[in-house]
Amino acid sequence: MSQTNLGFPVVAQVPNRFGTITTTGVATGPIVGLTASNSDYANQIFSAFTDFGTPAAGGIPARPGYSGVQGSTGELLIGNQVVTPANLTGNGNTDLLGAITTPFRRFESIAFDQFGYFSQSVTLTSASASSTTGGTSTTFTVTDPPDYGGSLFVSDLASGLYVTVTPLAPLPSNLLTPIQVPVQGSGIIGVTTDAAGNVIPIITNGNTTSGTNVGGRIIRILPDGTLNTFAYGFNTNGAQDSTSFINSMRTRSRAS
Repeated sequence: MSQTNLGFPVVAQVPNRFGTITTTGVATGPIVGLTASNSDYANQIFSAFTDFGTPAAGGIPARPGYSGVQGSTGELLIGNQVVTPANLTGNGNTDLLGAITTPFRRFESIAFDQFGYFSQSVTLTSASASSTTGGTSTTFTVTDPPDYGGSLFVSDLASGLYVTVTPLAPLPSNLLTPIQVPVQGSGIIGVTTDAAGNVIPIITNGNTTSGTNVGGRIIRILPDGTLNTFAYGFNTNGAQDSTSFINSMRTRSRAS
């Protein structure tokens, strides 16, 4: 028997609201799920964690919380062998980061495909497209052989999507720096300022796009920390705060 480092805080590279990557301490709890892995992965056990942080109150600023996957030795799995971008604007991608705040990522559960039933990935190449009275038909070519796509699966209540938004007047000129805004669906995005004068997205009906929701996703993670989307469009709750967990649990229990 030995003690793991699951749930212990780590130092990680995360983006600020402007998308610039900074180094800070990350709390890796609460743990929302545990799974065993195999010898392809550097750790025998992995945990998924989601921390919604604390809201601003009584003159104390809000504290953001993070979500990610942690190995039993303490390091974060996602992006652990990937070059971290300096900024999310341009070629940046939140899926390259071991931890990111919960409006962008809300991991709910974790599992490992020990038998490899869903661990293969194939490349589809668009060969031709033709229009018919019923719509457009596209033919795809499968590239063989299949590639290994990873055996560690995590469910994400978030869409994984975000946009860069540039604030406009009448906000003061010193606040017109572009910020990263997570989106859960289609709609109009607006920004405002908080009590500290920081530019933040406007939340309406639970999220930044007035409550619209394209659903959650299941992601697959390779041993080197590379992430790919296995499936998407699940009927999850579209809220970007802790209520997304409660309401998605209720949705699943009704469906069962």
